[in-house]
Amino acid sequence: EIGVRLVGSEMCIRDSKISDIAEATFISESYLRRLFSEKYNMTPVQYVNYIRIQEACKLLKNKKFNISEAAQKVGFNNMSTFITNFRKVKNQTPGQWIKNMHKSIEENTYKQ
Repeated sequence: EIGVRLVGSEMCIRDSKISDIAEATFISESYLRRLFSEKYNMTPVQYVNYIRIQEACKLLKNKKFNISEAAQKVGFNNMSTFITNFRKVKNQTPGQWIKNMHKSIEENTYKQ
């Protein structure tokens, strides 16, 4: 499966073009777009950005990296682009997500 191969590769971390992804998966760009549209209901670039944001959330949740460090670790060299993509995936900014995640952890801790 192409999505799984992408997740396991560096394609999701570095700034990849659709042509790079198609070449790495040995299929044409148009077929790649069609596959992603049918299987994931998104473009290959949207999928890669989704995976990047998921990885950034893991880094932020572990508190090992601040927002800009996490953004760079997952392949976003521009904070504005990172925040825009984060908001598209999570419907909130990275700062809001961190605040809400910590609040949720605290609430669950007190319930136990």
